[in-house]
Amino acid sequence: MNARLAKAALFSLMTFSLGTTSAEEGNLVTHMGNMQTYMHKTALSLDARNPELVYFYTHEIEETIGAVKEIGRFKEYDIKVLIEHLLVPEFEKFEDLVKAQQLDEADVQFSKLVNGCNSCHDAVKRGYIRIQRVSGNPFMQDFGN
Repeated sequence: MNARLAKAALFSLMTFSLGTTSAEEGNLVTHMGNMQTYMHKTALSLDARNPELVYFYTHEIEETIGAVKEIGRFKEYDIKVLIEHLLVPEFEKFEDLVKAQQLDEADVQFSKLVNGCNSCHDAVKRGYIRIQRVSGNPFMQDFGN
């Protein structure tokens, strides 16, 4: 085995043993940023009692949850399992209420969904990332009907 090939093999083993690449971490951070945006827009849509917009952003949250689950592992954590246990059950209850256009109940369930996000952050030792519902609208968008 030549020296170049040996170095490449060693580098490959070293990066594999580190677990998460910076690209994987970047993907997770990007998805979490998207999730936060969609969650905030969902909250503003709930506040405006705009069922069509709530439904739209609920779908975007669902897509983002799916993308995060595809990452699988982050460092030593199985993100897919954590999401499925801590977030998906709360999301599915929320989604059912949105589909039934029960916005008052969906609003209450949304708080449980936010708590699911924070539970996941706690589980991966990122409790310093606290998600909370806020009512300010930083978007160039009207959330009313």
